Amino acid sequence: MKKIILILIILLSISCKQTEKNKDFEKIELNEKFKLDFLSQILSDSTDYKLLKKPNRFISNYFDLSPQFENDSLKISHSEYISQVLEINDIDFIKGQIEQNESFDYDKLGDYGFNILDAKGLIEKGITYTKILEYTEKKENYGFLIISVPIFNKDLNRAYIRLYDFGGETIIFEKINGKWEITNRIDQYAN
Repeated sequence: MKKIILILIILLSISCKQTEKNKDFEKIELNEKFKLDFLSQILSDSTDYKLLKKPNRFISNYFDLSPQFENDSLKISHSEYISQVLEINDIDFIKGQIEQNESFDYDKLGDYGFNILDAKGLIEKGITYTKILEYTEKKENYGFLIISVPIFNKDLNRAYIRLYDFGGETIIFEKINGKWEITNRIDQYAN
């Protein structure tokens, strides 16, 4: 009987920890709307952020990035890197968001008034990057912005994004006085 009670206590403890872990993801499974609202705000602000050089510029509906970052002689994973720059000590929290972001629907940014380029469909058809650029040039909208789905800290007041637009960079945003502000630009490079 004591063994059964002990087993039940252990199972209950594991269940509570799992429920607690799920609460973290309830917080970040914010919903797609939170992420879309964030992206809309930072992409619409042409005075402070200047992420979208022209208001009619295409935004790619496809983003695939899982780099390895080097820290001196030590290689770290992308999730470890994000954890460091967002100052989070919970890599599983970051990994959960990365996994969740795989199903993000970029096309919904069109509902916010942005021009979405079906880069995903073009790539699946075997169309090269150069041909995609030629296509956007014909539309008098040369090039397109590629932006990652944001990853947030647990308080949802810091965000990590990567973007590419004739170069690339990682940008850290922080919500200050109710507005998202760029607090750090790292890993910048130009093509």
